[in-house]
Amino acid sequence: MTNLATPQSLLSRVLEAKGPDREIDLALFRAMQEPVPVAFVTHKVTLEWDEAKAGYFYLVPNTDLQVRYDPPAYTASIDAALALVERRIEGGTERYDLISRALVTATHRVLERGGKISDHLPLATIAALLRAEIAKLEATGSAAE
Repeated sequence: MTNLATPQSLLSRVLEAKGPDREIDLALFRAMQEPVPVAFVTHKVTLEWDEAKAGYFYLVPNTDLQVRYDPPAYTASIDAALALVERRIEGGTERYDLISRALVTATHRVLERGGKISDHLPLATIAALLRAEIAKLEATGSAAE
């Protein structure tokens, strides 16, 4: 992410979500510029977004072959959400601590409202990551566009 507008917009969407949301998953995948899955690394394929089909497709060079790829379900799976956090964390324990504190705060808010942690933990994890991304951009002086 290169400017504050993207993570702030995503954070708003995540905080409003009531549960898993594939549109948010796709937006996260695009914004975080997630890597090509390992299974495709050795192949000369590219991952491209197709706006008309609202999905990602692997395009095999010199052919008309397209393979649809569904990004991880970050908002539905705590494993997918934590894997994303792990890939995004830079700067050692300071950023990890920031994410951890934000996650604990979000968890308490869910409990205060009588919600179930299992329904909201992936969303809280993504929200914590986005807050850390915003803090990182603010610290580097990136301007919102």
